Amino acid sequence: MTAARVERHALGGVSVLLPGVRLVSEANEHTHYRERAKRASSQRMVVAAVLRSARRVAVPCVVAITRIAPRDLDTDNATGSAKHVRDEVAAWLGVDDRDPRVVWHVGQERGAYSVRVEVVPASPAATVEQRGVMTAVDLRMSADDIAGLARGETVTVGTVRLRVRRTDGP
Repeated sequence: MTAARVERHALGGVSVLLPGVRLVSEANEHTHYRERAKRASSQRMVVAAVLRSARRVAVPCVVAITRIAPRDLDTDNATGSAKHVRDEVAAWLGVDDRDPRVVWHVGQERGAYSVRVEVVPASPAATVEQRGVMTAVDLRMSADDIAGLARGETVTVGTVRLRVRRTDGP
């Protein structure tokens, strides 16, 4: 097994890769409760040990947990599979995992079993909120950023990358 990597994230904060950590669908895993408890404890210990060496990110922040595996889970099972990692990241941040100052994202990629955890400061200039079927985006941008969007450029504001395109053009 390859050693875990802790790196500074490009947006500030921290990025951690945990090779060999296997996130499984807890809802569909019909195993003895002791085996589930052992898996939860193991995942939390690995995350805690690696994050101990990382500089803590202040809240408010955004956390992305990416499950890397040969096959994808459906979205609700992917979220459930990341529960123990989420609990330990919240403990490292010093908050409850339902604290509204922390925005959680769970994603998936194909590859050898591993987990990537990214924790970056939240940008006061950009917020994205899901409201039912509507996605609400609030961006505070400079005049140069707005002019760049008008020219079709991609603009990054905090943790939001935005590109606006005409429907009748390229």
